[in-house]
Amino acid sequence: MSVIHNGKLYKDRKPEPPKSSPEWKRWNHQEQRTAHLADITPRHKHGKPNPEFIRIYEEESKLSFTPEQIREFGNQYND
Repeated sequence: MSVIHNGKLYKDRKPEPPKSSPEWKRWNHQEQRTAHLADITPRHKHGKPNPEFIRIYEEESKLSFTPEQIREFGNQYND
């Protein structure tokens, strides 16, 4: 479903529920999680370097992981 918000078309987005409803709180939290996903990506996943973290934070990964770990885990795209 597409939505027009403030004169801009957003494809594949559900309309915003009324702000006084519990549905709006759930919707808002999910929107924030999606928008700020990079901010909440952990360095490690299951005790190993997190490939998503390595891709998002290239420079910081160089300080946290060895070049071998970056090569090994940085190219993984599945959990």
